[in-house]
Amino acid sequence: MSKIRIATCSCNLVTLRCSGDPASTIPFQCLQSQLRTGSIFGVQVGFLTEQTHIDGDVITYTRIYEDGSEIIFHFCPRCGDTMLLKTEFAPDYVIVPVGLFNEQDFPIRGVSTYEEKSKGWIKFDSEIDQFVK
Repeated sequence: MSKIRIATCSCNLVTLRCSGDPASTIPFQCLQSQLRTGSIFGVQVGFLTEQTHIDGDVITYTRIYEDGSEIIFHFCPRCGDTMLLKTEFAPDYVIVPVGLFNEQDFPIRGVSTYEEKSKGWIKFDSEIDQFVK
C-alpha cells in the first residue's frame, strides 16, 4: 500500500491527500517563488494528478510568465495558503509546497532551479542537480 501524505492549509479548511512518493522535489529560487513565499526560495514536490485528492474548495489565480506560459495557483479561500500549482510545462502533475505537509521525509529527486536568481550565500549541500538555463 502506498504511503499517504497529508497537506493542510493553516486554517485546516483545505486538505490535500497525496499517495506514494512524489516524482520530484524541487527548490525554486526564481523571483516569482520569492514573492509567493516571502522567502528566498520555495520548495515544492510534484505528484502525478492521479496521486492527489483535494478536500475543500479553493480559489484560483492564473499568472502569466515572461515567456507567455501560465501557472495556476490554487489557494485556501479563508487563510490564503497556496495549496497547489498547475503549469503548462507539466500538465499531468500537481505541484505542492513542501511546507504544507507534516511529513518532511521527501526523497531527493529533481533539480535546483533559477540559481542565477538566488542570493549569493545560498548553497545546497546535497545530491541535487542544478538546472542551468
